[in-house]
Amino acid sequence: MTEYEAYQEHIRYTHDTYCRIVIRHASFDAARMLAARWKREISLEYLTEEKFVPLSTTDEYFQVPDYGETYPFSVRGQTIFLDSCSLAAALAELPEQTQEEIFLYYFQHLTQKEIGEQSGWTRSTIGRHIQLVLVFPPRDENDKFAILPYFWIPEDTLELRVRRDHVPYDVWEKQGYLMTTEGNVVHYGFIEKFIERLGERFNIREIAFDRWGAVQMVLINDSSKRDAVEPSVEKRFLDFVKNDETYRECYDGMFILFKTGLRVSELSGLTLRDIDMKERTININHQLQTTGHKGKYIEETKTNAGTRILPMTEEVYEAFQRVLENRKAPKVEQIIDGYSGFLFLDRRGKAMVSYQWEKRFQRAVEKHNKENKRKLPKITPHICRHTYCTNMAKSGISPKTLQYLMGHSDIGVTLNTYTHLGLEDAKVEMRRIASVS
Repeated sequence: MTEYEAYQEHIRYTHDTYCRIVIRHASFDAARMLAARWKREISLEYLTEEKFVPLSTTDEYFQVPDYGETYPFSVRGQTIFLDSCSLAAALAELPEQTQEEIFLYYFQHLTQKEIGEQSGWTRSTIGRHIQLVLVFPPRDENDKFAILPYFWIPEDTLELRVRRDHVPYDVWEKQGYLMTTEGNVVHYGFIEKFIERLGERFNIREIAFDRWGAVQMVLINDSSKRDAVEPSVEKRFLDFVKNDETYRECYDGMFILFKTGLRVSELSGLTLRDIDMKERTININHQLQTTGHKGKYIEETKTNAGTRILPMTEEVYEAFQRVLENRKAPKVEQIIDGYSGFLFLDRRGKAMVSYQWEKRFQRAVEKHNKENKRKLPKITPHICRHTYCTNMAKSGISPKTLQYLMGHSDIGVTLNTYTHLGLEDAKVEMRRIASVS
């Protein structure tokens, strides 16, 4: 073998060795990646073989319970009869310790400290399993209490908690028995929003919370939380936002909420195609929602009547003009369930959702009250909607027209829930009628 041939052989050997090393390490990386993926994913075979993990679930909590039947839930030698079969089944699947915690806390009315002293568990252990429950009182002496519990867990620590606690939190999350929130800690903003939606669905008379375990939540049960604000308060708030360096970019969106009565999810879902500046109309046929485990998604309007076309007043038209002029188109338009070109974007160029709007309202009010002696009351996007409806009712608009503008399927909701008229309004209306006659 010549020196040249030996050199060529050396080159081939070195190249082959290098390739084998690269392929070997690539196979190791692929194996680790697959192993990590298998830990996160549940195979279709597993889902079909295991009866306790259905391919699809129906949240039966929101179905009207059959008050003719009761379902027993036994713990600590005592039996409690519940009206919900799903609730009784979910409680029965919980670990014995968790069952005892729920029994002692919700049925024996013991505090977390008393439960810990009685059982030997730490207070943090008790509080980890106690989240939120709705209690529906009996409708008559023969009726029973109905309870509807909700549990939350951080999304990022879900797998860790499954391995650490040896509890199938991931299975319960898929079955709808608990919910996840974004991040590695419980997202209290998400829970606050969830409670507000419950308040729209149910007539919540009182809200109680554990000060030790819910220090980050401020839930005030006052009758004014959903009331309309006076025109002077509305003007003072909007003027402050318009002139504030931090929140002036939100002014037009807040103004539109006050002057159109849109649901905040409807405002968040507006796209460039939904605004007809020529005809001066707003097309409402969807809304943008978000959850901790699902992220952002498009949903149909709250009711069939929610799908509507709203006319713009001159001032609303001008507000939309400013929004279109100031909108900075992102490098890549976000697409959510086939919808793109969202009108209101955050600083990252992503579609703003309800929670972001609510936080901006909250912080704007807090900043105003910090800088001014005349304080503003609590103002939320939902209060904007109430304010609009009340102002329109005071203007003398017909109830059916107002029902259409608000997107209500039942006119009773328009008249009884959203309009806040009083004695002075009645006097004004009587004087108007007298002048006509």
